[in-house]
Amino acid sequence: MSSRPKSFFERTRHPYYIASPAFRQSSGGVRALHYFCHALNESGHEAYIATEPGGTSPHLRTPELTQEVIKRHKAAGCVPIGVYPEVAHGNMLGLPVVARWILNKPGHLGGGTSYGQDEILFYWDEWMIDPSIVADKLNIPIIDRRIFNDRDAPSERQGICYYANKYFRLGREISPTLVQNGTSLCLHIPRSPQEIAGILRASEAFYCYEPSSLVLEALACGCPVALIDTPYLDEFQWEKNPIFRIKESEIGKIKPPEVDPVRAAEYFQRIDTQAWLQIENFIEKTQAAARIQAERQQTPEYQLQEAVNAFHNNEIEPAMNALAPLLDALPASPLPPAYLAFICAAQGLAQEAREFMDRAMEIAPDRADLKAALGESFLKAGQPGLAAEYLEEAVHLQPDMLSAYPALARSLHLTQQSDTALALLKGAAQMSSSAQAHIQTTLLEILAEQGNIAEFSQACLRYSNGIADDLLAVRCLSRFDASGERLVEALGAAQARLASQLPGLGEASALPIKTAQPWKIAFLTSDLAREEQQGRLKALLNHLPPEQFVTTLIINDPKAGLSHFAQACSLVADHTLVIHDQDDSTALERLNANPADILIDLDSYGPADRLSLFVQAQAGVKLLWGEAPMPALAPDCQPLQGELLADQAMLPGIILPGLGECCELPELPITPAPGTPTLGCLTPAVRIGPEGWRLFAEVLQASPDSQLLLNLRDLGDSAQTYITRQFTQAGIAASRLRFIHAHTREALCQYWQEVQLGLAPPVDAGDQALSTCLWMGRPFVALAASLPWSHRPAALLHCADASAWIADSAARYVELASRLPQAPDPSLRAHLRAAGLDDPAAFARGFAATMADLMQAAPAPSPAP
Repeated sequence: MSSRPKSFFERTRHPYYIASPAFRQSSGGVRALHYFCHALNESGHEAYIATEPGGTSPHLRTPELTQEVIKRHKAAGCVPIGVYPEVAHGNMLGLPVVARWILNKPGHLGGGTSYGQDEILFYWDEWMIDPSIVADKLNIPIIDRRIFNDRDAPSERQGICYYANKYFRLGREISPTLVQNGTSLCLHIPRSPQEIAGILRASEAFYCYEPSSLVLEALACGCPVALIDTPYLDEFQWEKNPIFRIKESEIGKIKPPEVDPVRAAEYFQRIDTQAWLQIENFIEKTQAAARIQAERQQTPEYQLQEAVNAFHNNEIEPAMNALAPLLDALPASPLPPAYLAFICAAQGLAQEAREFMDRAMEIAPDRADLKAALGESFLKAGQPGLAAEYLEEAVHLQPDMLSAYPALARSLHLTQQSDTALALLKGAAQMSSSAQAHIQTTLLEILAEQGNIAEFSQACLRYSNGIADDLLAVRCLSRFDASGERLVEALGAAQARLASQLPGLGEASALPIKTAQPWKIAFLTSDLAREEQQGRLKALLNHLPPEQFVTTLIINDPKAGLSHFAQACSLVADHTLVIHDQDDSTALERLNANPADILIDLDSYGPADRLSLFVQAQAGVKLLWGEAPMPALAPDCQPLQGELLADQAMLPGIILPGLGECCELPELPITPAPGTPTLGCLTPAVRIGPEGWRLFAEVLQASPDSQLLLNLRDLGDSAQTYITRQFTQAGIAASRLRFIHAHTREALCQYWQEVQLGLAPPVDAGDQALSTCLWMGRPFVALAASLPWSHRPAALLHCADASAWIADSAARYVELASRLPQAPDPSLRAHLRAAGLDDPAAFARGFAATMADLMQAAPAPSPAP
C-alpha cells in the first residue's frame, strides 16, 4: 500500500469520512460504500461511516462517525477526507478534501450531474461517466461469495426469475411472460440474501431490466443472465457490457448462454486483484491532497479563515484563541481585531469592543462594513443603543451601504424611534440593491410589531414577493377594509399570480367524489396554537363518527413538536402527516399517495398557509375554513361557513349549522366589574385598523369617566406607543388606556371580569374575545356589517339574544357604548350554551351531517366510455 514513511511521534495518514445510508443488502451502492470503508480499515488506514445511529454491519470494520471522533481529529490537526457517492449533494460534511465516487449514472438516482472543481473523482464502471470527465476507476467486490455461489446447485435448473425495480417504479411495463411465469426479485417482496441466492441457484435464467448487482450475483450462482434490451437500458450506455442482451419479444424463445464456472471464477478473482490496486491508487491520490491541505492549514491566512468560521458557528472560545496570535501574525489585516471586537460585543464588553474596533479602523479606515458588523453584534447581544451608535457611524461613512439599514432600523425601533426607523426603511426600499428583500422584510416586521395594520397591508402589496405576501395583505384587509374594495382587488391580484404559477388551476387536482362511506377527511393546519384556542379541530377529531370518517391531520406548523395539543390531536387522528419541513413537491407527493375525499384548509390565507400545495393536492372536495369566510382563489375550492354568517348571494359556500364554530369555555363564575367604569376591546390589537381606533376614541370622548382595556396579545412597547398616539391625537389622555397581554380563553374570561361592556372591532370577526365576552355575561357593541367576513360579531349577538347591541351606524355604536350595564347578564351564557357553542359532540354531529349531505348529493362519476 502507501509508501508514506511511518512515525513514532505524529500521524502520517489522514482519516476518511464516508457518507452513506445505513447498511442494507438490497442496495449494491450502499454495500460498496460500507465494504470500501471496511477495506480501508483493513489496509491500515482510519475510515468511518457517516450514517444514522446503528446503521453499520456488525460483520464489518465500519465504525460510525461521531462528534467525539471529529473533535479528536481536529485537535490532532488531521485533514479528514470526505467520500461521497454521486447521489450526495455537495460537501455535506464540510470537509477540506473531497473524493466523489460515481456509483451510478449521475442524476439518475438523485444528486447533481456536475461536481466541485477541487473534488477528486472516481467511478465504478465506464458506462457511468462522460469520457471527458477526468476520473479514476474504483471497482471493488460487492458480491459476497460466501452466499452467492454455485455450490449445492441442483443438477437441473427450473423456472425463471427477473428484476425491474427502478424500471417498474418509473411506470414502465414488464413483460407479461415474466410476470406470469417468473419469480420477482424486486424490492417490494422482502427477501434475505440467502433466499435470493437460493432462487438464483435453482433458476434456469435471470432476466434484468436495469443495471444491478444482481447480475453478478446471478453469475456467481451459475444462473444464466439476459439483459432486456429497452430504451431505458440504453440510457446507461451499457453497450460495452459483455452481458447477453435480448428483446422482450425474445423472452422464452432465446435462452441466455450457460455460465462457464471456470471463466466466472477467473472473472471474480480478477475483480479482487484489480480492486486492491485501485484502492491503493485512491489512497495515494487522496492522502497527497490531504497533505497539501495540511500544509495550507499552517498559514496565518488559513487560520484566520478557520477562526472566522468558528465565530460564525458560535464557537467563541476557539475563535478567540485563534484570533489573538493573529494580531501580530497579520498586522496589516483589520479582520483579527474586528472579530475580537465582535466577540467582546457578544460578551457585553463594550469598552474592549471599542478598542479593538479602533485598531481595525486604523488599519483600514474605509471599512465601514466592519463598524456595521459591530453594530449588528451589539444588536444581537441585546444592546440596541450601542448598536444604533455604530450602525449610524457606518452609514455616515458609507451612505450607500444599504445592507446596514435593516439592523440600524431595528436598533432605532428598539430604542423608541420607530418613526425614524420606518422612514429610513421606506426610503431604502425604493432603491435597487441586493439588500432590498431584507429591507422590505424588516419594514414589514416593524409595522407588524407596531400594530399598524393599515400600513402593514399596504407594504405587503407594494413589496409583494409572492403569493404569501398577497394573501397576508388579504388577511389584514379583511380586518379593517370596511368597503371590501381593496380586499377584492388584492384577492384578484393573488388569484392572477396563483394562476400564472399554476396553469390549469384546479383541473388536475379534482378527483371523482366518493359517495359511499367511510370518507377520508384531511385537515391541513399551519397554526396549532390558534386551533387549540378555537376548539373545532379537537372536537372533530374526538367526535366524528369513525364509521363515517377516517381522519388525517396534516401538520404544517414547525412548532408542533413542542405542542402538547399537537401530540393529543395526533393520538386521536387516524393518520398524521408532518410536512412543515418539506417543499411543495415532496409534500404533494405524500398527500397524493393517499388522496382525501374531503380536504380542509384550516388556515385560509393565514401567514403560514400552504395555499399552492392545497390547490394542487388531489381531493374529491376542497374546503377553505379560516377565521372568517373568504372567497376561494381556485375553482375547485369552496368556503366553509356557519349558517348565521353566510351570505350565499355574495359568497356561495358550504353551510354548517349555527355559527359553524365550537370552543371549550371555562366554568368561571360571573361577577360584577369593580371600580372605574370600564369598556374593553380584547380582540388582539393587531386585528384593529385606524377606523377602529378612531371609533373607540369617539366612544371615550362620549363617556369621559370611563377607561378602555385593550389586548396587545403578542405586541410590545412600540405597539403600545403607536396605539396610545391614536388616542392622544384625538384628545384622549393616555391614562384612560389599560393594556394587557391575553392569549388564552381562560385569560380572556378573567379580564372580562374587569369590564362592564365590550367593544367589537368595526370590521374584524373578533376572534375568541367576543365569545368569551358573552360567556362572562358581558354584552358587546357591534356594527351591522354587509361583508361576509365581518358578519360574526352581529351573529354572535343574535345567537345570545342580545341583538339590541347591534348598531346600524358609527353614531349609534357610540351611543350604545355609553350605556354601560349596571350588572353582568348570566342569560348571555345560557343562550350560548343553548346554541351548542360549547358542545363539541353536537358540533361534530352537525359537521358530519353537512359533510354527508355534500358527498351524497354529488353526481356519480360518469362510466368509462
